[in-house]
Amino acid sequence: MKQLILLTTSLFLSLSLFGQLSYEELRTNALSNLGEASPNRTLSPSTSVGLSQKVERNVSILGFKVGVNMSNVDSDTIAVDNSFKSGFRGGLFFGRYFSRFFTLETGLMYEGKGFSKYNTDMQQYDDHEAIYRNFVNDDFSVRFHYLQIPLYGRITVGQHIQFYGTAGLYFGVPVMTNQEGTIMVKQVKIMKNTGHTTENIIGPDTLSGSANFFEGMDLGASVGIGLHWPLEPKGFTGPSRSLFIDLKYQRSLMSIGSSVTIDEVFYPAPEAFNYGLAVTAGITFPLSVK
Repeated sequence: MKQLILLTTSLFLSLSLFGQLSYEELRTNALSNLGEASPNRTLSPSTSVGLSQKVERNVSILGFKVGVNMSNVDSDTIAVDNSFKSGFRGGLFFGRYFSRFFTLETGLMYEGKGFSKYNTDMQQYDDHEAIYRNFVNDDFSVRFHYLQIPLYGRITVGQHIQFYGTAGLYFGVPVMTNQEGTIMVKQVKIMKNTGHTTENIIGPDTLSGSANFFEGMDLGASVGIGLHWPLEPKGFTGPSRSLFIDLKYQRSLMSIGSSVTIDEVFYPAPEAFNYGLAVTAGITFPLSVK
């Protein structure tokens, strides 16, 4: 957790500094070029103001995005030795273009997360008469469906093809959780005094319905990098219609585990955290450009 927070902070500080320096350098060069174009002309304050006015700020943008992710659950109790599960993500976002280099964005996304489990675990215990070995065969998957509200900043650098970094938080409201597959247990009993062995097959038990242990809210953080292609480059005049593609790493900051009561027996919420990578592509539109 501390490493993720440190990474997010470092990314924002470095990109913010680089973006600010790049902006000042571009503006200085532009003023210098104006002066060279008119060597006998002294730049007046009005000239500087006129150039500054070309930098449109506080422009709203609207965008749509779709993509895929590979997600898993990190848990030491209820979900161990899992495999990644692919999912779909998509939605719309609203942003505020504060400058050529910084945009703040939010929106509403559908996010499909989860995990798969395809393995065999062996559990052994004994008493004074026999040794028991349980071979548990898992073949199932769990899917979480979220409506996700992100809030993150974007730092952009470059000209025609622009590079950017993002970092921020997201809040996922669980709409539905479901599971499907089977669990089968083969129990081997070995008598200590005779060595006689017997086998007993339990199952397969079919898993279906809601995955009750994973119905908690998903509050997490994400960091990412991406590429941005303006379709109508306007220099300093503001944002244009543009295409983008990015790669994000996401991880829950709070456990998504939920307490469950089954047959009047209360089970406390397990510790479980979503994490994974997401690739997303989309298009943005300025809502107003002066």
